[in-house]
Amino acid sequence: MISKYLKQFKKATLIALPIIGSVVFSSSAIAGDEEVNCKTTTSEVRVYSGHAQCYAFSGGQIYTVSQFVAPQLSSTARLTELRYVNGSTKWLSCTANVPFSHYDTVSVRECEYTPKANFSAAEYSYGYITINDFSSDRDGSIVKWEFWLNGVKRATSTTSAGIGGNWPVDIGSTVTLKMVVTDDQGHTDSVTKTRYIQGLPPCNLDPQADHCL
Repeated sequence: MISKYLKQFKKATLIALPIIGSVVFSSSAIAGDEEVNCKTTTSEVRVYSGHAQCYAFSGGQIYTVSQFVAPQLSSTARLTELRYVNGSTKWLSCTANVPFSHYDTVSVRECEYTPKANFSAAEYSYGYITINDFSSDRDGSIVKWEFWLNGVKRATSTTSAGIGGNWPVDIGSTVTLKMVVTDDQGHTDSVTKTRYIQGLPPCNLDPQADHCL
């Protein structure tokens, strides 16, 4: 099968950044970025392989470069050969047409992906926390963010900035924070984290403090 000659590339997902701020936290397992609605399609493709040659110019002369090209999906190939030219060895290269070999059947598996919800929280003002969004979606974009504080829905927004807020919290308490994100294909992911609010000096007063960096 020609599938062994194919390479599939996937978008790199964003790496979740470390939590910052003056809170001690724990969180539920961060899932997301899961395959959904997968389907496999088959099609016939032209396969090219065989002896190919082209002409390279060097030192005022034309040289023939010829090689055997293994099965591939492209009708052209870049040929490179080490040759003796005017008293020294040089690499010669040129682009050659590759002869048609045969048709083959290719199976391609395609999936949609759920978004990946993630965020951090920091006390940038005393008695308030700010949410920093680190959510991602490998095959599209996130179109809705929802945020809960201690089980109460506090915000719904079409931008991550809309849930950033300055949310009031009690010093010395443990709060539960939840975020749900929805992507442009309608898939969702959520993450819940608990925080113990220590009441360290707020970052807006001392931005160079260790818990603010």
